[in-house]
Amino acid sequence: MKKFTVAVVAILAVCSTVAYVSADSQGEKGFVVGTVIEASTYAIKGLSDPGYAAAAASRTSQGFPVGIVEDETGEVYICIFRNNAPASGAQTANEILKPMMGKKAVVQGMIYKAKGLNVIRISNVSEY
Repeated sequence: MKKFTVAVVAILAVCSTVAYVSADSQGEKGFVVGTVIEASTYAIKGLSDPGYAAAAASRTSQGFPVGIVEDETGEVYICIFRNNAPASGAQTANEILKPMMGKKAVVQGMIYKAKGLNVIRISNVSEY
């Protein structure tokens, strides 16, 4: 029984250490220059599809996540926004980025990276 307890404690210690190392909750300030996209339409149709902008705008209104494809690397950053009002939490940046769908933009804010996922909590955005 003692060996079992030691094994469980060791496994929990390793798992908590891996979880801690995998996610950097601090993020870093930065900016991304690229094309504004709706994630599912971009993955299914790509930007070259003639009906992309209309389909993406429709799905954005339905709450599908909006992001930006970085020009330099081709990486996708999902965009979120935190309202400055007291007790406000993070929300999708759909309404802010919907008018720029399919256009080049510069997005500035806190960048968070996890294995296979990039998120930017935007503070400023402008058309490029």
